[in-house]
Amino acid sequence: MGIDNLFQDDGLKRDLALIQLILEPHLESHLKRRLECSINPIPQKLYEAMSYGVLEGGKRLRAYLFLAALRLFSGSVHDKVLLDICCSIECLQAYSLIHDDLPGMDNSDLRRGKPSTHKAFDHHTAILAGSSLQNLAFEILSRLDLDAKKRCALIEVMSVATGPQGMMAGQQLDMDYELFNPDVSQKNIERMQYLKTASFFQGVLQSACIVFGADQNCLNEFGKLFGRLFQITDDMLDVTSSREKLGKPTQNDNDKKTLITELGLEGAHQECKTLKRKAQVILKSCGTDSKPLITLMNFLITRSS
Repeated sequence: MGIDNLFQDDGLKRDLALIQLILEPHLESHLKRRLECSINPIPQKLYEAMSYGVLEGGKRLRAYLFLAALRLFSGSVHDKVLLDICCSIECLQAYSLIHDDLPGMDNSDLRRGKPSTHKAFDHHTAILAGSSLQNLAFEILSRLDLDAKKRCALIEVMSVATGPQGMMAGQQLDMDYELFNPDVSQKNIERMQYLKTASFFQGVLQSACIVFGADQNCLNEFGKLFGRLFQITDDMLDVTSSREKLGKPTQNDNDKKTLITELGLEGAHQECKTLKRKAQVILKSCGTDSKPLITLMNFLITRSS
């Protein structure tokens, strides 16, 4: 089973399961090669913490998003290149979650239905495992079997998307608003959530454009809407779902403003429908096969975990 078996009208659940099946051994291989190399191998404990944080349990939504976006364009790239990019994306996602769970951040003791990395190991190992996964993500991109210009473009896009002008900026604002400015305006909440969440999604979509040399403007706007849709539904689940269903603590946002506190649950639900309609209009001008992306948006709106 490979990438060619995806998006065969068998449903999102089947595709996500298949992506997990394909990607897990690929991710594990990247880690094992660095454990077993003869020069400066990863220390065993650090290897175990990195593996714990990135393997098993994740939905692989961002890898799905990347592969689904490729459907909009024509061209041919070797599966290994595409899987390596997916691995890089998932390493960045895992790093962000490991650090997000730390006591100095969200202070969450549960992730994906199991103890957070700092609980399963210790604080310093979790910090180092997250930082190591971040570095590994960019190392993987630097070694892709693509021309140097595309490799550099991918590294730049993902660095900006997840760095101090993107995801890290959003995290900084999120923490500062919670601790020092609880009466933050809706406009500032939306900007924070764009940086914290949507910028990473934009980077994933821009990566798909870079692989095939496609224009990035169309998917940039889609990524902004998709990221906002994802964040609102995530905030809704924090209010409406349970620890057992989500595999992580709920009611974490009770002490800070979100778009749920501003719009209410019904208002947030209507906002999601509006965002989906706008995103669908944009996709019509982006390429021919947008069905997987629309399916993913439908999943976000209806998901319970």
